[in-house]
Order: sequence, then structure tokens, then C-alpha cells
Amino acid sequence: MPLPVDVELLADVSMNALDATRQRDQMSGRSRTSAFTGSRIRMRDHELLVVEIGPFGQGPGRTVTFRAQSVGAVVAPAGAILDTRWGICEVVA
Repeated sequence: MPLPVDVELLADVSMNALDATRQRDQMSGRSRTSAFTGSRIRMRDHELLVVEIGPFGQGPGRTVTFRAQSVGAVVAPAGAILDTRWGICEVVA
């Protein structure tokens, strides 16, 4: 069912003009995580406290899924990029 014209104009979309291929291409750069703000993640020797959920740009063509502080006995340096099973993490201070 098409959206009312005023909603289409407000959202700058038209259900009649949507191209599924173009939408899929735009979404392919996005990533998801099951982590949430405040959760603690253990990865190898590191324990991380999730502080922000992204995605965040990290250099050309690279995105970070979430940002976390290193809170365990073994501390990862601020600015480190870790590839976790929850996504790509940037360690912040």
C-alpha cells in the first residue's frame, strides 16, 4: 500500500520509486552488533565495557561497529581496533 503523498514528501521517499538493488547496496556497508551500551565483553585477555554503538567511520572504507573501554587486568591501548565476534571495536580512553 503506497504511503500518503505528504508522508512520502516528508520522508523523501516514494514507494513507487524504490529500487531494491540500490537499497541493498546502500545497506551493505552497515554492520550490526548484539552488544549493547553498558555490556561487558571478554575477548582473549581483554575485558571491554561497551560505551557507544555505531557504525563509526574509521579511515577510508573501514567502519567500526562499536566503541568500548578496556577495563580488565590486561588493558588494550586507546585507539586499538579489535575484531571481536560482536563486530569491529575501537578502544577508547
